Amino acid sequence: MNTERFRTNVFFIVLLLALGFCIVLFRPFWPSLAWAIVLGILIYPTHQRIARRLKNTTVAAGISTLLTIALIVVPLALMLFAVAAEGNVLIGKARAVVDSGALQQWSPDAKSGVVADALRWVGRYVDVSQVNLQDMARQGLGRAGEFLASNAVGYVRNLAKSFMQISLALVTLFFLLKDGSRLLPAVKAFIPLSEEQTDTVLSRTVETMYATFYGVVLVAMLQGTLGGLAFWMLGLPSPLLWGVVMTLLCIIPLAGAPIVWVPAAIILALQGAYVKAIILALIGWLVVGTVDNITRPFIIGGRTSLHPLAVFFAILGGLLAMGGVGVFLGPVLLSVTLTLLDILRIKITPSPPGPPPSQTPPGSGGGSTPEAPVARVSTPRSPAAQPRTNP
Repeated sequence: MNTERFRTNVFFIVLLLALGFCIVLFRPFWPSLAWAIVLGILIYPTHQRIARRLKNTTVAAGISTLLTIALIVVPLALMLFAVAAEGNVLIGKARAVVDSGALQQWSPDAKSGVVADALRWVGRYVDVSQVNLQDMARQGLGRAGEFLASNAVGYVRNLAKSFMQISLALVTLFFLLKDGSRLLPAVKAFIPLSEEQTDTVLSRTVETMYATFYGVVLVAMLQGTLGGLAFWMLGLPSPLLWGVVMTLLCIIPLAGAPIVWVPAAIILALQGAYVKAIILALIGWLVVGTVDNITRPFIIGGRTSLHPLAVFFAILGGLLAMGGVGVFLGPVLLSVTLTLLDILRIKITPSPPGPPPSQTPPGSGGGSTPEAPVARVSTPRSPAAQPRTNP
């Protein structure tokens, strides 16, 4: 083994060890870094407009970070506190209902009414004689209360940890916006692809991020808001809590708001509030469902070519593997992987017979063949800032 080869091997060994230690160092902070990158990509078009007006990247990055805090972090924190308060009130009301014996009319001992007819039909196939809804509800609420009490310390600890992660994410976001124009060329220099192929990968990454945010998160927030307003107008308890639950369910593929409003409409009908049940069902079906079936394909359709089944597994898998940030990173990782596979397919595909790339066929009008097989794709802007065109 010659000296140069030995030095090269030692260099790569030391480099791998250094990278391993860096991974260990930054591993506790990867959620903050991931959220900073996601927020940076989403807010970057707005940051560009601010930077063009102020001509100062530091001040523009500070203003953009403050806007993120004011428009995202603070409203989200207030909403979470309000949801927690409504959840405690809802549990207290449910316990009062159970303790008062109001659930007795829903038990299998009922002799008349819709519930009794339904129980007699179910009793043909399943033995429901030993079912006592009141005892089951009391036990369930008791276990829920014990769980919340036993995990109170954990909630406080997680709250402090979440506050630290949010603070680190915001600090990282500031520096990404401030120095992003210098960091991006440095990152691109280490990507082993041609310039055109690198631009394609980065463009599809940004496009997928925008499609996920505008086509999944914002649509889910709109559905949850409409569902919560329907609960509030009909006088149903904890409209904010159920609106947030519907939002979260709408983010998860193949779930959705019907998991909440359909049982609520059924309960209203069983209680005799037929008008409210019909109104809730119509709002859920015609309004909330229309938002999902029309708005989501309109927003996503022109910005990503991912199949809905692939998006389903990407979002759900990212959510399970990485938490909330996986909703964004799951589809992005899938899109980048498919783009790289497409580049690999073009690289290994034999070139068709014809003149060499440096030659120009007669009558072609001049010009040269681009070096990379994938065309350059310009950096996309936010969908909100793009003109709406017909496909």
